[in-house]
Amino acid sequence: MGASEIIGLLGGIALFLFGMAIMGDGLKKVAGSKLELVLYKLTSTPLKGVLLGTGVTAVIQSSSATSVMVVGFVNSGMMKVNQAIGIVMGDSFIANLLAPAGLKDFVENDDRLKNGKEVLYNNPLLAARDVTLSFVIMGSTPEDHLANLRSFYTLLQAGKVTINVPAIGNDVNYHLTYMGSSNSYSLSADRCTSKLSVKFNEPNPANRT
Repeated sequence: MGASEIIGLLGGIALFLFGMAIMGDGLKKVAGSKLELVLYKLTSTPLKGVLLGTGVTAVIQSSSATSVMVVGFVNSGMMKVNQAIGIVMGDSFIANLLAPAGLKDFVENDDRLKNGKEVLYNNPLLAARDVTLSFVIMGSTPEDHLANLRSFYTLLQAGKVTINVPAIGNDVNYHLTYMGSSNSYSLSADRCTSKLSVKFNEPNPANRT
């Protein structure tokens, strides 16, 4: 990476942060305490935050735009970091679960005596898929958070994890195999809230009962 590219990168980051500051100030002036109260009610628990993030992303069809708005709210002081984590988690968690599984390779016959190739499309079958999900772990104290985090790790290390999300359907269960944590991990300043991304494999997407 050359000097001009580094300067361009730093300039882009500076413009982004400046834009976030301007947007935050604008939101605070326009909405004031009323919007802050509404945001507090909608994100008072992690589950509410997840559902709000999912709903907003579904409406505007952009998780990036949702994240940018959340950053603006946090920057303006209208939303706390622990409220924002739930929304950011929600804008991708359900979307990643709902992403369609791919198909296994079709049976093909590439006869050199014929043009092209023959493909048998009858009885298409789903292939296993990988999925990365973000989780928010909270505690009333740093010690409580650490205990909850360790309990979460214990659940993961059992190998098989079943996830049910009421927003998707009470009768839909995702049977996943724990593959390991990604490099994405963050811890709040008070050490009471953390967010981490976890890699899973869904061996059989056709079995969600």
